[in-house]
Amino acid sequence: ECSRSLKQAWQLLRVWQRKEPPNRVLPISPLILLGFARLMAAAGLWEGAALLVVGFDCFLRTGEMCGLCVRDVQIFSRNRAVIKLTQTKSSMRRLGTEMVVCESALGVKLLQRAIKGKQPQELILPISIAKFRSMFKCCCSMFDLNNMSMYSLRRGGATWNFLSHGSMEITLL
Repeated sequence: ECSRSLKQAWQLLRVWQRKEPPNRVLPISPLILLGFARLMAAAGLWEGAALLVVGFDCFLRTGEMCGLCVRDVQIFSRNRAVIKLTQTKSSMRRLGTEMVVCESALGVKLLQRAIKGKQPQELILPISIAKFRSMFKCCCSMFDLNNMSMYSLRRGGATWNFLSHGSMEITLL
């Protein structure tokens, strides 16, 4: 009985996908990313600017960016920081934490500014995820880019990483 229902569910999904193709998110380019980060900084939200650049460089999901605490960031040099991700899709399945390395000099510099003077347990982003998304949408509208979402950062970072060296293995790593 269960397997028959599962087959029907997959058939329904395939029909739905043919009728309603998924709405693909455009990848953000590095130049647009820098424009968005500058707008966030100009609005006084240096933390948002930092998270945009780091999210792009490390292919982070919105929840991963917004859930970062000061204690999750270890800065090692002017252009390298290790970021501990405590709540990711795969870490919840594996019951562990994951780490990414930010190799963007700008991202590291903005992170330093964003965490300066904050307590280790504090979130880096001082506003809600909804407000951060709203500010991102405002940046999109200022550039007349209504077909982008926060996921454009992750997709754009991965796309530009792959284009920089042409190796899918390195990008996946």
